[in-house]
Amino acid sequence: METPGAPSLSTVEYFRLIAAHLTEGGVACQWMPLYELSRDDLRMIIASFADAFEHVTLWQATSDALLLGSNRKFTVNRKRLAERLTEPDVAYQLA
Repeated sequence: METPGAPSLSTVEYFRLIAAHLTEGGVACQWMPLYELSRDDLRMIIASFADAFEHVTLWQATSDALLLGSNRKFTVNRKRLAERLTEPDVAYQLA
């Protein structure tokens, strides 16, 4: 990781601190610029994040990924997601 100070924001301790401050059903999000991370960095971030949150999901776009962590199980309404992806504002942002 090239950004000064960034490694301290990818530790188990940091992610546990975030998890401890979530309300019931709250969600934490960690952006990962895949084009700037080595495989080892990526593995370390994912492992640290997964260690801190009871429920984790990873969403990937072309060159970025998001880790979502929560103290409640995630559910995805696939029909609603598909509908949202076709909304003009959402489609524009994703383009």
